[in-house]
Amino acid sequence: MFELAAFMAPLVAGIAVPGALAWTAGRPPSRRAIVAGAATGALLAIVALASIGHPVRQLGPVLAITLSVAMLSAAVALLAEAAGGRPAVAQLCGGLAVCALYASVVLFGPMLDHAATAELDGPAVGRRVTLLLELNPLSTAAIDVFRDDLYHRPVFYALDFASYQHEPPRWTSAVGRYALLTAVVGALAAGVFVLRRRLAG
Repeated sequence: MFELAAFMAPLVAGIAVPGALAWTAGRPPSRRAIVAGAATGALLAIVALASIGHPVRQLGPVLAITLSVAMLSAAVALLAEAAGGRPAVAQLCGGLAVCALYASVVLFGPMLDHAATAELDGPAVGRRVTLLLELNPLSTAAIDVFRDDLYHRPVFYALDFASYQHEPPRWTSAVGRYALLTAVVGALAAGVFVLRRRLAG
């Protein structure tokens, strides 16, 4: 139950947080932050309850991954809103951004084809494999947090990335990547918002 909650929590957060922002569109920023924070907190509490009976060392990484993904989805939604998108459109953009993280496995095929065409060496391919694994909340949690060998599952084995030497995904690196993306997208959102206000004034 805890593993299922851990795998799904970032996706749920990526849908719930932009939804909370869309629901509070037009209200004071503090009010919006409280509602979005409450939605995230409730989800984290559910994950914590599901972790009862499991090693405590697994809970922290799962909560960190979920929170960082929630913040990234919020930043994307706010960027879409700052660009003039309707609340529903901004909500959709935030949710799709997280869905794209989960769908990063579909990029293995094109990435490996490009690597073969460009004649990239083994280490270069390995770094790309690790990057795609770390962008995916599911693979990061499964491999690094729960020590679940996904490489021999039919859906992953067919992708053929296990034959390339690479570093396993680390949840700390994944959270760092999400935080960096959040900072970049958040800065863009703030910049677009200020620019629109000046142009309107």
